[in-house]
Amino acid sequence: NYFNDRTAFSGVDQALHVLMGKQVTADLIPERVFIAEWIARYPALVVPSITIISDSQMSTLVDYAKAGGKLILVGKDIATRDRFGRERSAEAIQPLLDAATARYDRDLSEALAEGQALSGLQLCSPKTAPLVRFAAYGDDPYQPTELILHCVNYDVDLGLKHDRVGAVTDLELTVPLPANTSATAAVFKAPGEPDAKLKVENAEGRAVAAGSDRERSPGRARVVVPRLSIYGVVHISLQRGEA
Repeated sequence: NYFNDRTAFSGVDQALHVLMGKQVTADLIPERVFIAEWIARYPALVVPSITIISDSQMSTLVDYAKAGGKLILVGKDIATRDRFGRERSAEAIQPLLDAATARYDRDLSEALAEGQALSGLQLCSPKTAPLVRFAAYGDDPYQPTELILHCVNYDVDLGLKHDRVGAVTDLELTVPLPANTSATAAVFKAPGEPDAKLKVENAEGRAVAAGSDRERSPGRARVVVPRLSIYGVVHISLQRGEA
């Protein structure tokens, strides 16, 4: 709850909605697991308009960026107060600002534009499936053997005289994989339908910083879901080792 700073929730909520609307999977990291060992697994970390940040959290963010993580700050007043609500000096905040890969005023969607910090992280084109939302889970945070991708299509009108489902066909997905894993097989499961084996291809991570050839997102698995009605799950089997 960000040291009971309830104003932070609006920024977090807005950031999550932007990412979901742009077909990007994201986790919400609460304070109790906000430690270097936990956040090191993520290629990018968004800090959305959080005013109250402890000294140790600020150091963790700076260290994360120094280790190669993409630190993205959204808002003008990030870390302007410490855990007790006391105002920080501009000099105390500067190391965090210097460590950031990118800063945006209020609108995180700018980070997904061509050449910006989160460019290329979308699972699919928003034009292809504008009302499909995704959530991905690994079976183990440190040694995953399976990635589970939930797909929910909100392009439906149910409970009416004539129900309508805007099913999506041949949905091409490029799914980010956990670090040091590659995909070996994929299956699509949907209620009331037989399981469908999917052809899976491994792709290198895309460059996610303008002008950089070395800074890349994790490896990605490419699959095509033949038909998504309302809900379905893609199970991707993983093996350890570079994709």
